[in-house]
Amino acid sequence: LACALKAQAVAEQLNAVRHFTKVATTVQYDPRLLVIEFLSNMMLRESQVKIVGTFMDSVAQGKSLCHQMIMGAGKTTVIAPLLVLLLADS
Repeated sequence: LACALKAQAVAEQLNAVRHFTKVATTVQYDPRLLVIEFLSNMMLRESQVKIVGTFMDSVAQGKSLCHQMIMGAGKTTVIAPLLVLLLADS
């Protein structure tokens, strides 16, 4: 029974929707986000990926941005480390 439950949990994680993929003629994804998911043992929520994308677009345009999020939305655990990883230049 325990083995079946673990197998089911693995199957659910493998079939889960990854919000950082873009499907066009081919599947495109940022491998850094996949690494963050693996290292932190958590799945990124759609809202988190969208906010990180918004911040990245803002930086690319040379604009500043402030975004308000509710408590528990992943500001400290997810958003900040992702932005540090993506924006680091050395």
